[in-house]
Amino acid sequence: MPYCAYAHPTNRGRSSAPPRRTFRRRRFHLLRPPPRAGAHPYRGAIPRGRHPAVPRLPSYRRRNPVPGAPSYHPLFWTAADYPSRLRHCWDAPVLLYARGNMDLRAPRMLAVVGTRRPSAYGTDCCRALVAGLTPLNVTIVSGMAYGIDIAAHQAALDAGLPTIGVLAHGHDKLYPAAHARVARQMLEQGGLLTDFPSGTPLNRMHFPRRNRIVSGICDGILVIESGITGGSLITADLAHGYNRDVLAVPGRIGDDRSAGCLTLIRQHKAALVTSATDIAEAMNWDGQSTQPPSPVQTALFNELSPDQRQILDTLGTGRFSMDEIQYRSGIPRSQVAEVMLGLEMMGIVKAMPGHTFQRLGN
Repeated sequence: MPYCAYAHPTNRGRSSAPPRRTFRRRRFHLLRPPPRAGAHPYRGAIPRGRHPAVPRLPSYRRRNPVPGAPSYHPLFWTAADYPSRLRHCWDAPVLLYARGNMDLRAPRMLAVVGTRRPSAYGTDCCRALVAGLTPLNVTIVSGMAYGIDIAAHQAALDAGLPTIGVLAHGHDKLYPAAHARVARQMLEQGGLLTDFPSGTPLNRMHFPRRNRIVSGICDGILVIESGITGGSLITADLAHGYNRDVLAVPGRIGDDRSAGCLTLIRQHKAALVTSATDIAEAMNWDGQSTQPPSPVQTALFNELSPDQRQILDTLGTGRFSMDEIQYRSGIPRSQVAEVMLGLEMMGIVKAMPGHTFQRLGN
């Protein structure tokens, strides 16, 4: 008698002798293996094509939505190529996943955000402003969304500028899928960045998390056509909290697409810009060299106080915020502000974008 007649789940707890109905069963049912726990006793327990213990792996297209592109690599918070601007944000992610050919420590980085349903005026302004930044070699950052985001990425690609797209999901998918062609070009002229691992499902709450990276890795943020509520204002508020420069393009009074930009300007959270020249002046990029300046010969300044000399030694050839200067020098915050003001008036230190300071050359 086949083993199924004795080991069948329907016989558990009963006499070891096979019941009479077992002999009435058809040979097909008796030769079938015992089902899994909780499964129907007479239905197949193992799905066709794979064992239940082996998980279903995603297809190649899901793991690599851009065929032929290089795979992503992780960036830990302690890595040398981790974004230096983002590292100083209080809610910076510990781990990032980067993909493409991008420099997350570029000297000039600007985020461009706006509404998903822009007007022809907003799209034209976005293209003109991004194209005007070509001589400055500015890296354009945005969120790969519809509207102003994808217009900024495409304008940067057309102008030959590097552009970085920050995703609200893992690298195993691309949303929106309609932007796959632009994403393919960005991998050669920039890249894609996210803090979500592969396999993370799409969720509307992930977009504010993405916005903090957009504003954290840049020197400033440019808002073009935004409603009174939405992701663009969230990104602008985050940038304002990170001590980043916020810029806004004005629009028509009464236009819902321009209500957010006008609100930022009215609340003095954003500077009004109408051209690439205004952006360069607001960000202090006009005539600024991307090479670090040579250190000042402090021995010529006999009138420098010990605190001033200590802060100059702390600055070196880098750019640091007020909090970093206070932490590295050990001088109280109230004294640091006073010393920095004196050094700036003497022409030794210059305020840079993102509320940072840098020593000037000879």
